[in-house]
Amino acid sequence: MRDGSQLTALLRAPDGSLRQQTGSTNGTWSATTVNLGGPTNGQFLGQPAAHGSAGGRIDLFVRGTDNSVYTRVFSGGAWGPYTPLEPVVK
Repeated sequence: MRDGSQLTALLRAPDGSLRQQTGSTNGTWSATTVNLGGPTNGQFLGQPAAHGSAGGRIDLFVRGTDNSVYTRVFSGGAWGPYTPLEPVVK
């Protein structure tokens, strides 16, 4: 995702964790990543989805191991907690 010259990539690390890495449009990426964990004991199922919007906001959607869908929002330079959406996915 891009907000001005700031880039954000979400990736699944070899250990299965969901991570955020930031970079810039000049091709420079940070050497570290932020572990976003998962909503259910640090885990999630399937592929995450994300939507970036103006002002650097990112809405992240994941499926927990309990089959619920969760959202987590990046706004104002920080990630909020995972919040469940209803109903449970079957």
